[in-house]
Amino acid sequence: MRLDAFVIRLVFLALPGILALKAYRKLRGRTRKEVWESFLEILLFSLSSYLVLGLFQTLCHIGRPPPMPTTQSPVEPYVIQSVFDPALPLDWFQIAYACLIALALASIASWLHKKKVVNRAGMFGKLSNRLSDEDVWEVFFDTPNIH
Repeated sequence: MRLDAFVIRLVFLALPGILALKAYRKLRGRTRKEVWESFLEILLFSLSSYLVLGLFQTLCHIGRPPPMPTTQSPVEPYVIQSVFDPALPLDWFQIAYACLIALALASIASWLHKKKVVNRAGMFGKLSNRLSDEDVWEVFFDTPNIH
């Protein structure tokens, strides 16, 4: 497979992660991130959306089968297999469903960030004393007015 065709396939398959990252940052607020952290978030959102899609399709037996008969293992999703096999066409319906799932996952991740679930779990388990990662002014301005 040519390198440019492989990169184009990866971009289309990473589309759910890209959309989810944009929505997540818009909902959560912009913070300073390294480039590798953005790529990691895109990868995690993409893989988790395809994983949820695969679980949903397995549990509900919905969706259409892959366009071509494959020797796909029951564990490996068709989308992941289509990245490395240029003979398999991309399934645009799976990509579209994964984009919708990724937007829902971004909303959930934003809510978890807003409620500081990870920090509270760390405090509950006596693993950390951190309240949040924001500075004092962000915490001050984000708290509701108490009269």
